[in-house]
Amino acid sequence: DSSGAGVLGDEVPTEATSAIADTDKEERGPLQVNVYYRHLAWAYAILFFGTLALAGILTFTATAYSSDTDKITLFYGMFNPCIWFDHYPAKVFATFGMGIFLLIGIAYSLLIFVSVVCEGSLLNILWMGFIISFVSFLDLTFLNVFTTNLYPEEDTGSSVIFDRPFRRLHGVTTVNDTSTLTMIAEAGDLTEADIATIKLHTLFYILWLIGQLVFSIYLVWLIRRRGTSWSTRNTRIFLGFMCVSWYGMVMHATAMLVIVLQPEPKVEWYWKEDLASSVQHFLILVDAYTGTSAWGWIPIMFYRAAMPSEYGIRLVFSLQAFEHNSLQSLDQGFVFPEGWVLRCLQVVAAIMAMGGVFSHVWEIADDTELRLFLALREKPFAYFGAPAYLCACGIFLIGLGLQVVQRRLLQGNLPIVLCTIAAVMFLGMYGCIMYILDRADWVWIAFVVFQIAFVLWVGVLNWYGMEKRGIDWRAIVYILTGVTIFALTIITHYWFLYYAYLVWMCFYGFAVPDGPRLYISCSKIEDASKYEAAGARSIRI
Repeated sequence: DSSGAGVLGDEVPTEATSAIADTDKEERGPLQVNVYYRHLAWAYAILFFGTLALAGILTFTATAYSSDTDKITLFYGMFNPCIWFDHYPAKVFATFGMGIFLLIGIAYSLLIFVSVVCEGSLLNILWMGFIISFVSFLDLTFLNVFTTNLYPEEDTGSSVIFDRPFRRLHGVTTVNDTSTLTMIAEAGDLTEADIATIKLHTLFYILWLIGQLVFSIYLVWLIRRRGTSWSTRNTRIFLGFMCVSWYGMVMHATAMLVIVLQPEPKVEWYWKEDLASSVQHFLILVDAYTGTSAWGWIPIMFYRAAMPSEYGIRLVFSLQAFEHNSLQSLDQGFVFPEGWVLRCLQVVAAIMAMGGVFSHVWEIADDTELRLFLALREKPFAYFGAPAYLCACGIFLIGLGLQVVQRRLLQGNLPIVLCTIAAVMFLGMYGCIMYILDRADWVWIAFVVFQIAFVLWVGVLNWYGMEKRGIDWRAIVYILTGVTIFALTIITHYWFLYYAYLVWMCFYGFAVPDGPRLYISCSKIEDASKYEAAGARSIRI
């Protein structure tokens, strides 16, 4: 093979030929990316405990938190780490960190799914497909722990929507007389609405625990089926650890469920009276004597690291089709990165379009940003819209990554400008998830950042192909149209302009050039190093 890549075919797509003709022979080889499960597992744990620590510090230093008025403490009658995720502004950092934490967990699950696909067993693929769908859905719904605002903010708008009194942060009620906000400190009593919100808050956490239990059982089964190089002693230690972990997860989730099922807060009956159900009473006693409420969640942060350190997924990207040789079974076909970005924009457009139907603040909100995002605060839509939006952010990250890889293969080096814009654009879109927080009135900045980066992204992609195709007037018209619609929505707030903006986003595919096909192949790193002689440049993750 004259390309020196070893696995590349003789024909090169026309669009890619001119871009790679002058690159170094070594640079023209496919790009190999090694992703190890254990690295993701440690990132998962570190991010969780880092977010927990930061939110805890902010709760005690940057808020007026008091155990006398904290609703979680009043409900449970004792300290609960969840309080670090409830008070503003600590909740902002908690939401941001936990969202990334959930995406890392889903990425880990996807890699496990890819490894099962590499094995080629149809029934195993179907079973893993069911497992990952179930677990990922519960992962995404965990975000609703933050949408269930225990301390909603009051608004001074004139509509009856905001005229009703709300219980504010730290047990303070705001009374709105349209001109003055009178703050009245209350005693630490819980209303029926408070109790219902705390129970819903806890229910989403229980569902996440169930998902983690299911995935951990599947992961252990997978490790056992594939075999490891562990000694008999280490294997027994691992299985013993997992059995204790499963007990902790089951009892923790069960005890929390029993608490949710009671009509009164836990503080009113715990260790004071027997429950009506003997089964529930027994479960509460077992949980209390073994302390699973305190430690049952901790194994969730570490069981993913049980995958052997040498296990992982090897992805190989190329602009040319792989030859029909011994690597044929690993060829996963090709993809157009622009299509993945477009899918994300279409999903976001669908979420926002449906949000307009559920929104009650359309005419009274005085925000300067895209008002459709305010639907992420509207219940019950927020319980579906927010997880769906987080999922869209994950799709967006995949699309941006594929686009950067494609450009890296075309020009032979890392496209710094494109990477920078991609990072800013993702952070802008992901930052908009803060709309789920009632008090985050500054989130319009994230949306403006996304809008600016998005326009630059379209411009840079077209600039890359300008020498070959010349000026693409479709891109210019697209950018000008988008800027015009965006400006008019801020100035006029006409409802149809918001939907025009969503339609404009969905025409992204017409504004960016179609790059060459990006061919992808994958294999399990632990199986064999089949690409070592392929001339591929390797990146370790």
